[in-house]
Amino acid sequence: MPTFVVNMKHTPESCPMFNDAVKKKFKEPVTKRVEAAKKHDIRILSAYTSILDHTVFFVVDAPSQPAVENYFLDIGFAFWNDIKIRQARPVEDVIKRALSLFHKNLYAGMYTRFPEIIHPDLQKEAHFFENWSL
Repeated sequence: MPTFVVNMKHTPESCPMFNDAVKKKFKEPVTKRVEAAKKHDIRILSAYTSILDHTVFFVVDAPSQPAVENYFLDIGFAFWNDIKIRQARPVEDVIKRALSLFHKNLYAGMYTRFPEIIHPDLQKEAHFFENWSL
């Protein structure tokens, strides 16, 4: 299931800690977080806030971006926050892919340009990388 990073920001004037009207609107839907997560097939991996900065950060697993959007609508965060949702991947996965592309290009380039300098044991691997696509 894809992972999404959700960054939310609101003004001090719209903060439910200081604004009674927002607090009243916020109180009821926020108590339904568990039900809304089940409804939209959302798994909350982490949720943090920086109180003085008026920002909220979530990392969630979800089937789609619209599911994430609907979750935050249902729990009331959308009416008082500017919300940015981005699909994200673990950095380790990106590093592995980058390194595999590097090796693919290195071997394919060497094999194409200088096949005679590649050790016979590596020629098979080089030929494999030459025809390999991710």
